[in-house]
Amino acid sequence: MVSNASKVTTYTRLIDPEHSPQDTLAEMRRSTIGPSAFTIYLGLDCEPDEIGLGESTNFIMSHTDIVDRPLNEMRQLEIGTELKVLSCYDIADPDFSPQGTCQVAVVTLKYADSWLRVPPSQYTRVKYRCADAMLRQIENVYPGLRDHIEEIEVATPLTHMRYLGHPKGAIYGFDRYIKDTLFTQPSPPSSIKGLYLVGGWVGDNGFQATLLSGASTANSLIIEHRG
Repeated sequence: MVSNASKVTTYTRLIDPEHSPQDTLAEMRRSTIGPSAFTIYLGLDCEPDEIGLGESTNFIMSHTDIVDRPLNEMRQLEIGTELKVLSCYDIADPDFSPQGTCQVAVVTLKYADSWLRVPPSQYTRVKYRCADAMLRQIENVYPGLRDHIEEIEVATPLTHMRYLGHPKGAIYGFDRYIKDTLFTQPSPPSSIKGLYLVGGWVGDNGFQATLLSGASTANSLIIEHRG
C-alpha cells in the first residue's frame, strides 16, 4: 500500500485507530503543522523575454535577513517583503504555452492560521488584496507584467487545504527542526509492514525531497517484489 496523503490523514483516517502505531501517533502529537503557500498563477499574452524573464526559476528577495524575519512574515496574512519564487516553465520548455504567450507562477510560504481567522464574508476581498500586493512587488523587478495578464488564479493556504486535503494546507508536512532532519534522525517511512508513505510529508522539505521519496519507494517495492 502506497499513500501520498498526509501523514496525519494516513494514520488517523485511513487506518483504524486500533491499528495505528502508538509511537507514530505520539510523534505526530509532538509535531507542529508546517507552512502552506500563497500562490498566483498568471497567463500572459507575451513571450517571457518581453517582460525581462530569462530564467525559469527566479528568487525575489527584498531583504537579506534570514533569522527571525522570514518566519514572522510567513505567519502574517498580508503580502510584503517576504521571499517569493517566480517560475516560468516556458523558458525551459518553449512549447509549454501557445506561441506568443507564457505562464508565470509566483509562490510565497504562508502559515494557514491567519487565513483561518478571516471571516468568510471577507475572504475574497482579502485574497485579491494580497494578490494585488504580490503583483506590485513582482512589478518592481519585472515592470509592465500586469499589463500582459490575460488570466489569473489566486490560491491561499485555504485553497491548498481544500484541494490537497492536507491539514492547514501544509505543502511541506510538519515543521522541520534540526533534530528532525534525516541527517540527524534517520527513520523508516512507515512502521507498518507493507505501508509506504510518499510525498511532501516524507523526509526533508521541498519538491526535490518529494520526488526522491517517490523514487525511493518505487525502488523499495521493486526490491521487495524481486525478493
